[in-house]
Amino acid sequence: MSGFSLLEMALALVILSLMMGWLMTPLRVQQALQKYQQTEQRLYAAQQALLGHAIIYHYLPCPDTDQPPDGWENVSANQSCVGDERCAAMATTRPGGDRCLGTFFALPC
Repeated sequence: MSGFSLLEMALALVILSLMMGWLMTPLRVQQALQKYQQTEQRLYAAQQALLGHAIIYHYLPCPDTDQPPDGWENVSANQSCVGDERCAAMATTRPGGDRCLGTFFALPC
């Protein structure tokens, strides 16, 4: 008789599945590392965007509190954030009326 018996076929499939499991573990670790690095890059880009906004405009962007949101920050006439006391507490007002970060990021107002 030639060919595989049922027992030999089952043994070959067990060995093949074990080998595939060993090969898949490093792949999962690599994918997790790649996702972590991508998240780090996105967080860094967001941080740079916030710092760039703070350097140019001398204040952090206020939240969009409209319902439904329109994508624009909500700033009141006295240059403070509307609807978010935490944002208004961080921002200070210069004598010229401009908002600034004060000592929050140690940027000059």
